[in-house]
Amino acid sequence: MEVQLTIEQPNGSVSHHRFNEEPVTIGSAIANHIVFDDADLAPHQLIIFREKETWVIRSLAQGLEIVCDDRVLAHGETYPLNLEATIKMGEYSVLWCAEAAPEGVQNPRPSGKGGSR
Repeated sequence: MEVQLTIEQPNGSVSHHRFNEEPVTIGSAIANHIVFDDADLAPHQLIIFREKETWVIRSLAQGLEIVCDDRVLAHGETYPLNLEATIKMGEYSVLWCAEAAPEGVQNPRPSGKGGSR
């Protein structure tokens, strides 16, 4: 099953990422699946993986706040994800979709612009 992350960066640019493997990692280190050259992001900011049959997110870094569906995650905390979830990492906004849209169809933009950040 393919998953999709749609990421809106602080400059307003949007990128779409599809994966059929797990875990999915985000951070500033080149070893991540999604890498951002941003000093505000930790080398390993977060990880998304399956725990039993549930997708979960785990905050890996201290400092930059990670918010998942309005819940602030503590460092090291693991939290279950819905089929769709909005994840905020500082000024980054991520739309998580456990089931990727069909090829050629994009999931909507994250709700980072115009909403609370």
